Amino acid sequence: MTRMTPKFVCIIVLLSIHGSDAGLYDLFTPESRLSGFVIEKISPIGMVMCVRECSKRISCASLNYHRGRLECELSYSDATTNPSNMTSDSEFIYIKRNQIPQEYFEACNASCSKRESCVTASNEPTCVKSDCPVNHPDTNSTGVKVTSTKIGTVLTYTCNSDTSITLTSKCRGDGTWTSSAFSCDEPLPDTPGTRITKLS
Repeated sequence: MTRMTPKFVCIIVLLSIHGSDAGLYDLFTPESRLSGFVIEKISPIGMVMCVRECSKRISCASLNYHRGRLECELSYSDATTNPSNMTSDSEFIYIKRNQIPQEYFEACNASCSKRESCVTASNEPTCVKSDCPVNHPDTNSTGVKVTSTKIGTVLTYTCNSDTSITLTSKCRGDGTWTSSAFSCDEPLPDTPGTRITKLS
């Protein structure tokens, strides 16, 4: 019986891993990128880990990956829902969630709700809050733009009624945004120069 040396075994394992990654790469759409709808940008990160990040989040519908910068863009939409947002970009590759092989999904994902991620705690898979809603509570009265929905994200924006007023909002651990719209003053009707402050 032929015995393989540890070095030879190591080479075989590395080639096997590389082949597996190549198979995953073949599932991506080359030179393509879905613009907008970004949940989070992660860098530096490998392609496989980027795919696993998307698989852990129920809200992740697709992802863009920049192989040169090792940059991962997780998106809450995809090319099927928003085909007009697909752009040609030689630096990126793109894949939808439903194209990701099942082996990249954690076992607990089926029980996780939207905006939750699957993590392993005390050797047990569990679901935790990972994202805030795409729609921000301050949208109607401010210029807030949600550039990321990840827990801990801090957004800076201004009031529609007075752009000199700078506001901030944070995505809290419970998956909700803090609101600062009450800081925006609006003139009272038929009372020039008089302003009131909204209460939260």
